[in-house]
Amino acid sequence: MRSWWKTERQKARRQKRVKIWFPITRFEEASQLKPTTIENSRYELKFEIGGEGHSFPNLLRKTLLEEPSVEFAGYNIEHPLLASPVVSLKTKRRTTNVVLREALEKMLARTEEFRKKFVQAAADYSID
Repeated sequence: MRSWWKTERQKARRQKRVKIWFPITRFEEASQLKPTTIENSRYELKFEIGGEGHSFPNLLRKTLLEEPSVEFAGYNIEHPLLASPVVSLKTKRRTTNVVLREALEKMLARTEEFRKKFVQAAADYSID
């Protein structure tokens, strides 16, 4: 039988780990990505996200492609060591700014939902 102290210490460790895995939960924190606009018109947008790998732009691309008014969404990383993906977006009927904002909001909502379920599952999981 484990002592109360060991059990509480394990719970605290799990909670710290969960916080590390999900750093982006609000727009203020997500704005730290600092994208650089390369090309911007009403229905076409191209921007670069410095310091990112494939994870964020791929998720953004998949979320953008769920929108029916998106004609093209993709990204390109010139060289793996540079880690500066260039995201391209082309829409019809709706402006790129509106579509991009909605996609980011959808991504944040999904991330928050996943985080809550993960935290709940981690709390329910106990080692006896």
